[in-house]
Amino acid sequence: MDAIMLNAQEGDSLWTMGMLFTIKAHAEDTGGEFAAMEVHMPSGAAPPLHIHHNETEINYLIEGELRYRCGETVRDCGAGSFIYLPKGVPHAFKAGPNGARMLALVLPGGLERLYALVGEPAQTLELPTSPPEVAAWLEHAKSFGLEFIGPPLD
Repeated sequence: MDAIMLNAQEGDSLWTMGMLFTIKAHAEDTGGEFAAMEVHMPSGAAPPLHIHHNETEINYLIEGELRYRCGETVRDCGAGSFIYLPKGVPHAFKAGPNGARMLALVLPGGLERLYALVGEPAQTLELPTSPPEVAAWLEHAKSFGLEFIGPPLD
């Protein structure tokens, strides 16, 4: 396995869930141990309440604000916040009025394949203008151990 060293604009970028994901490390790059993604979200971006049955998530908020729900706990998070989401725990988030940018790690890696499957390669390093691919998410999520269980955060 080789070291991974990428500059700020480097990585495989794609538009998915109405967000810009830049994959900094694929599962294949880390022996399956983890995947790392920089995620840019527009104002109000909010996936439904969901559970990851296969992986733990670690999120570090770089810019902006997010309201996070993990289990029954809801918390407003600002830049510099650290969020640990154990696998099997329901969670959701909503980006603040100026959007947000975070580093997302999934352990083990592999979930980034779902994002690539339902999204599309980003033509620019800007947020997408197309709406989230809800039908594709519903079709493929279960095969990646992702279960949608409720509405997005208000």
